[in-house]
Amino acid sequence: MPLKRCVLLLLFFTPIAVAQEETAIRKGPVVVRGGDHGVGRIATDVRFEDLAGEFLQISQLTKDHRAVVIAMTSTSCPLSKKYLPSLIELAQTFSSRGVKFVVVNSVSADDVDDMQKSQSAFGRNAVYVFDRLGTLAGDLGAETTTDVFVLNNSRTVVYHGAIDDQYGFGYSLGSPRNTYLSDALHAVLDNRVPAVEATKAPG
Repeated sequence: MPLKRCVLLLLFFTPIAVAQEETAIRKGPVVVRGGDHGVGRIATDVRFEDLAGEFLQISQLTKDHRAVVIAMTSTSCPLSKKYLPSLIELAQTFSSRGVKFVVVNSVSADDVDDMQKSQSAFGRNAVYVFDRLGTLAGDLGAETTTDVFVLNNSRTVVYHGAIDDQYGFGYSLGSPRNTYLSDALHAVLDNRVPAVEATKAPG
């Protein structure tokens, strides 16, 4: 679902607790070929402003850090709200290992006060960007409000897809079966290619 239409999920999203692995999942992340999902390309060297008024540039972030995570989000999208605690925990875990988290909201109707609250929850472990015109999302090739990108220090996209498979359309697991983003970051920090380079992300 396009970023700007995520608000429609408020009408249709009804999480269902899933107790067993055998339970059918309506629609979760689907693994796709990395090359078909932007993996391997050099990210556009975008310059942007975060909520604090600081101007940042992709090339500088990748130069100064071992990896950069750019995570799409929305304060009005039910799936984004469910994934916010996961992103906060991942940012806390990996920031100390040289990974920079950039959280990007490209839903123009979202409330800035809500974004400020999300920024406060991340603390210094991430910067929050209100991509009002969708410029950053468009340059990255973001498709949904839960899409994440991992860039190495050469500005190359090494992972693009879902955070994990805990939440999706019409289901909610107690814990994820596949931790795609965490696994990709461990791989990059160990100078390995992620086992899963790309998935489709619900949102």
